[in-house]
Amino acid sequence: MRRQLLLLAALAACASAQPDPDVLLLRASETVLNTLDRLPRYMCTQTIDRSQYEPDRSVFVKDCEDLKLARGKSWKLERTTADRLRLDVGIAGQREIYSWVGENQFGNRSLFDIVGDGSMSTGYFNGFLELIFRSDNADFSYVGETTEGSRKLMEYRYRVPLDASHYVFRSSGKAVTTAYEGSILIDPETAELVRLTLRTSHLPPETGTCEATTTMNYTRFRLNGSDFLLPVETHLHIDALSGLEMENRTVYSACHEFLGESTLKFEAPPDAPARKAAAPPTDAAIPAGLRFSVALAEDIHVSDAAAGELVKAALTTDLRDESKKVSIPNGTPVTCRILRIRRHYYGRDADALAPSERVELLLRLESFALPGGFRPVLAKRVMSVASAPRGRGGRLRTVPVELGQLKALGENQWFARFRDAGDDYAIKRGLASDWVTTAH
Repeated sequence: MRRQLLLLAALAACASAQPDPDVLLLRASETVLNTLDRLPRYMCTQTIDRSQYEPDRSVFVKDCEDLKLARGKSWKLERTTADRLRLDVGIAGQREIYSWVGENQFGNRSLFDIVGDGSMSTGYFNGFLELIFRSDNADFSYVGETTEGSRKLMEYRYRVPLDASHYVFRSSGKAVTTAYEGSILIDPETAELVRLTLRTSHLPPETGTCEATTTMNYTRFRLNGSDFLLPVETHLHIDALSGLEMENRTVYSACHEFLGESTLKFEAPPDAPARKAAAPPTDAAIPAGLRFSVALAEDIHVSDAAAGELVKAALTTDLRDESKKVSIPNGTPVTCRILRIRRHYYGRDADALAPSERVELLLRLESFALPGGFRPVLAKRVMSVASAPRGRGGRLRTVPVELGQLKALGENQWFARFRDAGDDYAIKRGLASDWVTTAH
């Protein structure tokens, strides 16, 4: 009898230790809002790995329900492209602000302006938390307990109808506000948010998209003596009506107080010619029409390189002014930033996919690294059109020059394509290109 009483007492103690679902949700909400109110002082680096999967044959479905029924039966998916991005993210005026990693300054451009193409999402750093816990008045329900490993968590579901939603989804040039729903997991011992899942509802057919699901895992960071609830990893999955699927995985690191200090240091390559010259002024504009050549001064490894990172390059010719006087000497370091480094695994051949490994690299020339500081440069790449032997009728034939997509053309853009290149490919130092300066 005594053992039974002890057992009942223990069970009662366990039951009393379990917080009420509504109390726990309110405590977790207070923790989230406390973090959001203090975030404007901080920034993190986010690394985004993106993959795109396409059906191995053409897909013909009438709607998203039809797509769900046919998925996995009429076609199989192949990963066709993959790339990586690395950016800094901070908060200003209750909105997320972005820059390429290491720029240490934020402008007015949106994330979509900076990256330019591919599947992207904002809101991981604070936007989704603001929507669900502050502005959109989500309707919550308690689901029950769940266990992950040895950790007990409490699960809730929520829903935000269209007439209350501020969640904007963009696709195919369309921007639509959509209803959404999802779930959250809370640690009952600490009242901290562990995971937030968000799923769009009934996206309009004109977007060409059926569903977008976002999953965010949170953890507690300690920064300058204060605790913050910040994302550690997020996942975005998008299902398109064409059968195409996109996966983004974002990881956060190097979270710190934003001081606006530049720590960039650029050293000359070890084999740069030793030459003494007067340091030109770094604020003087470079005249248009001056020719120069640039080559990579380090290898770029496809397996770990990311858009947003700087790579080392150097002048391989003197840059001379109109009087033929050396303005910037051969061997001067040149800062280049990766705008895109994308791996292609398959290409579409008629209605089917065929293996087609290649790597596409897009760089942007930014400045010359001079002893007195960085000197911005505006230049256009010089494309040499080679001639082939004359054909019938004595006409001179030209050899096609690969230009890349329209987005890869223009000032300071350096595009290169490498065929039969896989994940372990290294773009070797010495890759060269010719340039001519343009007017500022």
